Amino acid sequence: MTDPRIIRIADEVRRLADQHPNHRYTPNPECAYHPDPENPNGCLIGWAARNVGYSLDHPVYQDYGVKEALALQFGLGRVWPGSSIDRELRWIHAVQYQQDWGWTWGDAVDYADNLAVLPTLADA
Repeated sequence: MTDPRIIRIADEVRRLADQHPNHRYTPNPECAYHPDPENPNGCLIGWAARNVGYSLDHPVYQDYGVKEALALQFGLGRVWPGSSIDRELRWIHAVQYQQDWGWTWGDAVDYADNLAVLPTLADA
């Protein structure tokens, strides 16, 4: 079973990466989901989540990787490896990880796409 909230975030990640394929996130001084002076929209995942009505801006999420932060926010509890929700979260994590290592947003999404196939909201 997929989670439409996660799919919405992933779809928005794709949309933002399509609009800004050459953008590089600049950690200031560390990676954060929320906006800062160097990144007025925050990181790609944080921006996408805010755009679809979810926020990872609260400090409680800064101590978690994106998979854990989204699972916490959505009350998913244990996410079983290999489940559709795990695959969705792994795709988002792959984008986040590559972005944090300086990849452009377009390249980060391409990388994640080569790791797994993510259903769209229409498939949910």
